[in-house]
Amino acid sequence: MSEAYTQLDLEHTPFACLDVETTGLEPARGHRVCEIAVVRTVGRLETRRFSSLVNPGRRIGAGAQAVNGITDSMVADAVRFHELLDDVLPLLDGAVIVAHNVPFDLGFINHELRLAWQGELENRSVDTLTIARRAYRFPSNSLDNLTRRLGLSHPQQHRALGDALAVKNLLWWLADDLRNKGVRTLGDLVNVQHGRHREAVIVDPIPPELEDALRHGQAVHLRYRSRHGKISDRRVDPIRIDERSGLRYLVAYCHLRQAERSFRLDRILEMKIGSQEF
Repeated sequence: MSEAYTQLDLEHTPFACLDVETTGLEPARGHRVCEIAVVRTVGRLETRRFSSLVNPGRRIGAGAQAVNGITDSMVADAVRFHELLDDVLPLLDGAVIVAHNVPFDLGFINHELRLAWQGELENRSVDTLTIARRAYRFPSNSLDNLTRRLGLSHPQQHRALGDALAVKNLLWWLADDLRNKGVRTLGDLVNVQHGRHREAVIVDPIPPELEDALRHGQAVHLRYRSRHGKISDRRVDPIRIDERSGLRYLVAYCHLRQAERSFRLDRILEMKIGSQEF
């Protein structure tokens, strides 16, 4: 990809948010794609989408079925992957491919392309999983956990279109949050992905419900783990968020200690707003 392309503002970059569901975990062992979805955007504006079940030509493993809920009977009359190329390839053409664990999805796509006697994809890619791992300290970096923790829409988890839409939503949460760290262009985002962006200080994201509590002056009930590992329940009145040495803290009046205290965001195990208690 040209240098000029990497300097594109994210709002003008063509993206293809991609997800595949598969019969197993390893294409090298003969596992195949059984569902695919692509959501094409320019910046955050969706322009086209495509999704389809795929007949993989083999049984879907029990472990895969337990995750995605796709059964052999559901794909028995579906098209084969090579029959989808006229629909899928134009959506990927000239786009930056975005997925949560890009090597997994692209590994399967390229395996299917080889079987169809097609060349492998050479698109630039953005991996929301790698960015989440490098730029934040989430308790879990699974797509399910991130969308739930950040309050993002994630329809029909572990199905291709639902996950592709969730990846789109996560991409733009990351882009918006990292904008304060100087991330403006595709090149900036790729540098964060590779750990090369010096402004992308590692921080803990502020949960949306905590932002609301700060904005509206609501009390918060915390289940908190101290630096010594002791877990306690606290009722606090939030005052502000501080950032120190790449970590974020909630500064709040603690009713248990009857004094102002700081709580590291990555040590907050659970949170309830207002009059709710654990």
